[in-house]
Order: sequence, then structure tokens, then C-alpha cells
Amino acid sequence: MNRLILIGNGFDLAHGARTSYTQFIDDFWDNEIEKIKSELKTSNFISNDFYTVKNLDSLFLSGNRDEKIDDISDYKSMKLLVNRYGNLYLNDILIEKISEMRDSGFENWVDIEQTYYDLLKTKGEYEVKQLNINLERIKQKLVDFLSINKPKAGVVKETLREAIFQKFDLNDFSIEFKSYFNKMKVKIDDNNSVQGQGPKENDDFFFDSDIYYPNEILFLNFNYTDTYKRYTTLSDTAQKRKNKNMISKIDIHGSINEIKGNSIIFGYGDEMDEDYIKIEKRNNDYLENIKSIKYAETPNYKKLIKFLETDVYQVYIFGHSCGVSDRVLLNTIFEHNNCGSIKIYYHQREKDDNFNDIVKNVSRNFKDKSKMRIRLVEKEKSSTLS
Repeated sequence: MNRLILIGNGFDLAHGARTSYTQFIDDFWDNEIEKIKSELKTSNFISNDFYTVKNLDSLFLSGNRDEKIDDISDYKSMKLLVNRYGNLYLNDILIEKISEMRDSGFENWVDIEQTYYDLLKTKGEYEVKQLNINLERIKQKLVDFLSINKPKAGVVKETLREAIFQKFDLNDFSIEFKSYFNKMKVKIDDNNSVQGQGPKENDDFFFDSDIYYPNEILFLNFNYTDTYKRYTTLSDTAQKRKNKNMISKIDIHGSINEIKGNSIIFGYGDEMDEDYIKIEKRNNDYLENIKSIKYAETPNYKKLIKFLETDVYQVYIFGHSCGVSDRVLLNTIFEHNNCGSIKIYYHQREKDDNFNDIVKNVSRNFKDKSKMRIRLVEKEKSSTLS
């Protein structure tokens, strides 16, 4: 049996990284507002790819109004004050939409990808070219942001490391895999008989056998960072075992530490959406940032499928929201005949947690809801990511 670990942005956040969507868009506007304040000292007109500021009131510029330039502290106050004393035009519809989303309480990267897809469905052929340019600009801003906001060096959570390498809890698996486990027990008993030991009636022997530890552990990284690599060395418990785990890694969406030919994939991946067929009938510009198209640029997707086909596996979810922008890939993983168990490691907030949010998102990735219900490990047997 194998273990598949899905790494999402919540994993980096749990390790002290400033990599949330809200932190990204706030950082973007913090930098732009500083530029605006500086340029307005010498000019009443500012224009770039993202916005245009013009016709500002001279008294406001000189500080002789009740409200001053220094009162601009974020996107919301900038929009309010610049429009009150002049004109603000946002030249990039994607930046405009995701900035408005920030003020409306949206907080996940999937929300940006969903916004791109929603716009894609409404744009004509000329407009979609510009939309793809807009997304490309955001991708570059994202790479720059992540490059300087890496997780705290050396932070490793030993409870997570132990969980990664721990033996399987057979009660996590659905009844459909009971016959598989019976065959594995027979294999152990047969091996003991060959060695003259005979079958073992002791369940502890059965469950502690190396055959009930993961044979292979695959880190499927949806982030663009490599924080997860801190956990690819064996835990102390695993080091003591004779049979060591084989560890493999896939950066399914590329990496900011750009390995040649593995640039970042940022777009949309829900071909199960009812509007997707309509998009496919349009020109190729509409498919420019569809994830399954991008997967063909590297061998990563085929490596994943090979892993899924090899043996029964258990899925660990480490900080991935399981939103619909990855639905086709997640559906492939969750509904595969070899998927025996899905275990959520959730985020514990001050007053509540996000376990149910992840369950709802996981549900959206299943066509066969009965499989979802029997494969998902219940909350009392799940754990927090912290």
C-alpha cells in the first residue's frame, strides 16, 4: 500500500509563510500605493498596466483638504479618496475583480482562479487575449511575492513527520478494501510458514508488520514553493524499520525555483463544469490557461497516474482547500479504484476549524457520492495541521 499527500497553501501557512491570497493582494497594493504617493509629488497623472490616476484636486495634493494623500493606506481608501478628489481607472479587470473580492471576504487562491474562469466564459475573442495577458501579469507578481515570502527556515512539525511515515490504520479504509487486507494477511502468514513459523494469530504482529507501512509515499505539491521537502527525510520511527519507504515528489503546478520546463501553472482545471464544453468550441485562446492543457508540458501528470495505478493508496490532505479549480485532477485521485481512504488534516482556528469546509469541497470533486461517504475518514479520527 502507498500514501499520497496533497500539499496545499495551508501547509505553507502552517509553517509561518505569508502566502495567502489576502496577503498577496494586500502586498500588491501596499507597493503600488507607495509608488502612487511618490509619483504624485511631481505629476498629476499616473498610468500603468494596472491603473490610471488623474485629475487630482490641487488642494488635496498640497495637503490643504481635510483628507490628505497620506490617508491612503490600502486599496479601499485609495479608491475612495482618489475618486473623491480626482479619477481612478483600473486598467486590468482581473486585478479589479480580485481586489474587490478581498474586501468582500474571499481568502483562497481558488477564488482568483474561479474569477478568471468566470470572466473567460463572458469574454469575446479579442477580450480573452487581454484577459490572458492580465493573468500572466498576476502570475509574475505572484512569483515575485512568493520569492520573498518563504516559510520560516527550519520549522518542522514532528507530529506531521510521524504521521507521514506511520503505519496504516486499517479502520480508516472502507469495507470495499477488506478483501485486499485479507490477501495481505495471507501473504504474511504464507511467508511465516515458509520460514517455519506458521501463521500468527496475534493481531499486533499482523498490524505491526512492515507490509502495513507505506511502501511508497508521494508528495503531490500544488504549491509553487518547496516547504514540503523538509519532510522527505525519514522520521526516527521509520529509520528503525528494516523496510524503508520509497519517497517521490511531484510539483504538479510547477515551482518558483524554476526547474527547466516546469514553470508555474496558474489557471483553471474544472472540465466537469457544464460551461466548459462551450469554451472548448471557441478558439485556442480560451484554453490557454486550462490546467489539463498545461499538464501536457511536463511528465508530472503521467507520473501521478502511474503511482495511482500501482497499488492501493491512502490520501492525506495537508492544507489543500480541494476547490473546484483542481476538480478534474482531484476527481481522478479520489474516485480511482485504488483510493482506499481520504484523511483530512484541518486548520484549527481560534473559535472553530475548517474541517467541514474541506469536506464540502471534497464532495464537489466526486461524481459518485457513495464513494465519498465511505472513503472519507471521520473527523474524530482526523487531525489538525498545526
